[in-house]
Amino acid sequence: LISLRTNRNGNGRALMTQEFVVLHANFIEKVLVFTRGNEEEGRFVIVVNLTNRVWSDYRFPLPQGGEWNLLFKADSSVYGEDFGLADSSSVKAEESPMDGLPFSGATGLGSYDCLIFAAASA
Repeated sequence: LISLRTNRNGNGRALMTQEFVVLHANFIEKVLVFTRGNEEEGRFVIVVNLTNRVWSDYRFPLPQGGEWNLLFKADSSVYGEDFGLADSSSVKAEESPMDGLPFSGATGLGSYDCLIFAAASA
């Protein structure tokens, strides 16, 4: 996570900017989706699950089409045996409107998970 924040791997400077836009706030299921960054520095989509529910296929809006690469997963099995219950992966944006945006995608979402995606062109 620190590597992403400081752009050590060259994935984009999105987390170094102040830009923050909420794309989706599911108050019932307690899932928040937002972007960080801009066109110049790159844009990340962050998906946060604030409950212990595991989703096999959670759908969320995306700001643009194309492939979104998964850069970080907080519920990864590398952190312990109790983690990694959801199969999260990179997402292909589909022309399926959601929350006022023309694209959306779906992937697994673990309990108390945080996923960070970057557009493949970033």
